[in-house]
Amino acid sequence: MSLFYRQTPSKITVMAGEHLLTSTEGDEQVAGVESIIQHPCYNSFTFTNDISILKLNISLNFGVFVQPVTLPDSMSDIDAGIMATVSGWGSTSVDIGYAVQFKICAVEVPIVTDDQCRQIYGANDIADSMICAGDIDNGGVDTCQEEKGPNSVGRNWASFAFGPSPRNWTSSRKKLDLGDSGGPLFLGSTIIGIASWGHGCASPGYPSVYTQVSYFIGFINSNS
Repeated sequence: MSLFYRQTPSKITVMAGEHLLTSTEGDEQVAGVESIIQHPCYNSFTFTNDISILKLNISLNFGVFVQPVTLPDSMSDIDAGIMATVSGWGSTSVDIGYAVQFKICAVEVPIVTDDQCRQIYGANDIADSMICAGDIDNGGVDTCQEEKGPNSVGRNWASFAFGPSPRNWTSSRKKLDLGDSGGPLFLGSTIIGIASWGHGCASPGYPSVYTQVSYFIGFINSNS
């Protein structure tokens, strides 16, 4: 994820088994990061190949609250209309005075076809290695995006939202402290997407755009 683009590993902490951000419940596992492997073809302008691998300094203990994800088959696609699950903490608005969720949340969002996503964002903006999801007709549940202007497309810094927000964000493109960027998109226990970019916060007419994990199985396996 471009969240880790040019970041220093020693300044990043990974917490597994987290549920409530405001308290310690005893199931958390804290790890440092030894190295960050950014995809060599990542493009910070188009957000293509927006995926990174973090190598931790300890091994995590799997149990009820910490489990490995299942990877999809290489180059597999998901049919449009299938309901996937996005989860995380973070902002419920990109507007100033946003509300942040401190308890992990999840919502279901429908998969959108590449063709429909290209009609919305532009034929050259949606690569085959991206997957779009969101309720285009109604909005209301989705991941949140930072915007560069009232009608612009922005990077996905906040990873979760319950509802739509006004499109009046006018800041320059910079990282905002809105929660956990890069919320995962799941189909059952299989991770199919990593939040990447989009427009607004659960805005009708605009699905969120995710890195499609199935296109990067070779990259993941060769660096694991």
